[in-house]
Amino acid sequence: MSLTVGEVQSEGFYLHIIPETLRITTIGAKTEGDLVNIEVDSRTQAVVDTIRSMEVEK
Repeated sequence: MSLTVGEVQSEGFYLHIIPETLRITTIGAKTEGDLVNIEVDSRTQAVVDTIRSMEVEK
């Protein structure tokens, strides 16, 4: 499934989850402390890396 990260804080982050994702997955049954596998999309990571390198060049 694809999730959108919302607000990020030092102790964690919030996810925006559409109702259809809640309906067809078990994500709604997860509670704090449950283990999940999180992978960053390679295209998204490439964009993040590019922006970071541009900030360093400034």
